[in-house]
Amino acid sequence: MTVKKQNIFSEINFKSHIIIWTIITVFLQIIDPFDGSFIKQFVAMGLMISAYMIAYYSQYLFTLKYLSRKKIAKFSLFTIIVFLIYLTIILSNFRFLFNQFIIGDKVDFNLLIDISFTCLFVFCIISIMAYGSYQNALSKLKIKESYENEKIVLNKELGFYKNQFNPHITFNFLNYCYSFVNQKSPETADVIETYSEMLRYTIHCKPDETVPLTDEVDYLSKFISLKKQLTKGVFVQFDVKGDLEQKHILPRILITFVENAFKHGDTHCQENPICIVLETTINEIIFKVSNKKNTSKNKPISTGIGQLNVKNQLELFYKDKHELAITEDNTEFYSITLKINLN
Repeated sequence: MTVKKQNIFSEINFKSHIIIWTIITVFLQIIDPFDGSFIKQFVAMGLMISAYMIAYYSQYLFTLKYLSRKKIAKFSLFTIIVFLIYLTIILSNFRFLFNQFIIGDKVDFNLLIDISFTCLFVFCIISIMAYGSYQNALSKLKIKESYENEKIVLNKELGFYKNQFNPHITFNFLNYCYSFVNQKSPETADVIETYSEMLRYTIHCKPDETVPLTDEVDYLSKFISLKKQLTKGVFVQFDVKGDLEQKHILPRILITFVENAFKHGDTHCQENPICIVLETTINEIIFKVSNKKNTSKNKPISTGIGQLNVKNQLELFYKDKHELAITEDNTEFYSITLKINLN
């Protein structure tokens, strides 16, 4: 797999790399302190670390992408070039700063060979580290590419379903119904208007683009209001805590859990109403829904499709930034707690 350098570069965690190189610098100074002035020590250490970094990042960003059977010649050539550059810096460091392996006009070949083999050993270790980082970056890029492909498929499917009906005709018909019914039954007209607003919001939302959290809360309120208008004796408690401003979320993530509570819960139990709580902190959205189970014989059969779809969405768009906990009492109660990190 050939990966563009800027993609591999984007996977570098600069903070951790700076910390690691700092630790290596301190470690080298402790195990092998240089002799001489402070300036000479500073320059020598700078050249040493520069050589290590050139060896590491040249392999990570450039050379390793040629590591395949078809490109083994290029890989070998570039590896040799990188090693020679690395070795030249190290030898220059020893020669000009510390006058090692050259005494007068004579070269101490034994010392030169020892230093070269030590450099080769260290270069191999650096290459192994670069290879591990490169493979880790490749894995992350493959996962991201997989997520992006799944998002594209999801958007195409949702776009296909939206195109199955004509929104213009639908809303014209709802407006006609509202105008006609409003004269005889204003309450029924209000139901039609609420449904029309919910439908309009759903159609205009894009599944891969976040919306203001205030819009989602308004959508939840309309849904609850509609349920109460359509069915008498529905008991629901909906609480919102915290500041909703400047917070965004993917559309229709929360509504699925509320729909399930109404579909499979006992909505007529005043002592145990459906409880919906939305709480926000500076960096987090916490959403809780709990309900008493519907134990009647005519209760709807659960397919689990809605919850599975929302789990897939959470994995796609909030992979490492969400927690979903489901608590189920086999006899009475069911609850979910969803936490979404906004960072």
